[in-house]
Amino acid sequence: AKLLAWHADGHTMHCAGEHYGYARQSSGSVHRRAVLFVSPDTWLVVDRISGSGARHVRLHWQAGPFAYTREDERVALETPAGRFGVAVYDAAAQPLSIEVVEGATEPLRGWLARTYGRKVAAPSMSGDVEADGPVTLISLLGEGTLYAENGTRYRLETPRGAVALSIVDGLISLRHSEVVA
Repeated sequence: AKLLAWHADGHTMHCAGEHYGYARQSSGSVHRRAVLFVSPDTWLVVDRISGSGARHVRLHWQAGPFAYTREDERVALETPAGRFGVAVYDAAAQPLSIEVVEGATEPLRGWLARTYGRKVAAPSMSGDVEADGPVTLISLLGEGTLYAENGTRYRLETPRGAVALSIVDGLISLRHSEVVA
């Protein structure tokens, strides 16, 4: 694994890294993840799987034991701190359908075990993609909306303001921030 980027300012932080655990496979894949935190409670997570050939990619998020509702292609968790949204997009900022499983036994999924011998049902969210070549998936965690401007340029609107950013090869670079404290 390798750290690729780290940056922090008054209202945003972002970092990126990659790991080579899939490089031995025939596709020669490398998983790169970049995370942008927009204060106080919005995260944008970019996952890029490089390599060649057809592939099935599943992005999986495990939630805590919270009630949830579906809002179009978004899942809203009702947490003690308030509502928390989860949405997954492709590289063109088109939403993916999210499957939610809670307390399933076949296959075993949708469980949270914080201590040995005790498990509780909890929403497990996943989005699946079948694609050739590199695959980029973008997750928006918290409140906000992601818009594709063109090509690699995006605008993330949050309750506290907006961030203009670019995503190239799975790496995030900020172009402009209008986030207020």
